[in-house]
Amino acid sequence: MLLRTVPRKGRVIYICSSPDAFRTLMLLALEAGLSGGDYVFFHLDVFGQSLQDAQGLAPRRPWERGDGQDSRAHEAYQAAKIITYKEPDNPEYLEFLKQLKHLAHEQFNFTVEDGLVNTIPASFHDGLLLYIQAVTETLAHGGTVTDGEDITRRMWNRSFQGVTGYLNIDSNGDRETDFSLWDMDLETGTFRVVLNYNGTSQELEAVSGRKLNWPLGYPPPDIPRCGFDNEDPACNQDHFSALEVLALVGSLSLLGILIVSIFVYRKMQLEKELASELWRVCWEDLQLSSLERHLRSTGSRLTLSG
Repeated sequence: MLLRTVPRKGRVIYICSSPDAFRTLMLLALEAGLSGGDYVFFHLDVFGQSLQDAQGLAPRRPWERGDGQDSRAHEAYQAAKIITYKEPDNPEYLEFLKQLKHLAHEQFNFTVEDGLVNTIPASFHDGLLLYIQAVTETLAHGGTVTDGEDITRRMWNRSFQGVTGYLNIDSNGDRETDFSLWDMDLETGTFRVVLNYNGTSQELEAVSGRKLNWPLGYPPPDIPRCGFDNEDPACNQDHFSALEVLALVGSLSLLGILIVSIFVYRKMQLEKELASELWRVCWEDLQLSSLERHLRSTGSRLTLSG
């Protein structure tokens, strides 16, 4: 039902779902003819679950399942992009992750796998640092630890360096988040980061040597150039709708049949008239015998002498 409304609503589709649900959707989109260059599907998979297998490894082939539909899924995913959080790569984060893995294994006998989900404890660490700074400032200005309103206010509109990188908290208390855009490498079928979005500067940063794959050579507009129902008058001046084309072809066909019928009718009438005149013989076409000429000549003399 959802895919039936897509052609009448847009060409750029954002889907937030599990990896398996998104794969099923893309297979259905392929069957419906929505996986070509006119459409693009963005999968909001912020922790990159679709880019990992069950063991936490990173094959980065979200279309692959080994269930006999991989070939069709690979074709369908050429119209898909994946949006995730950007994984920090600063030295502070790498050191924090190293210590996290060590403590998890030593104290809880738990193995921490690589993945974007590790940004959760790192972000919690930075959030706690931000809270401590706000509490310290509140106490320094004569406040108390129970003054939640003042502490919260001091956490807004500020920036600092944390283990996840440079943090910027806006006037609403929301962190300016960085994101990564993943696209398929058509040669290998694997997804890789093509663009990074910097939440602080609000800029897109291209990854060197990589570019987005657009089958048409450009991203499809969310609204078609002529509208969803070809309602743009400018397009109607240059192009005919399917109904108009059928009407024009039908009219020309009827006109052609009518002209041919007229010529056939006139030809038949002419032949009929010719057939009715076959008994008529012109006087000049008659060949008189010698006797007939003599009688006609004698008759003429008798007339003159009388």
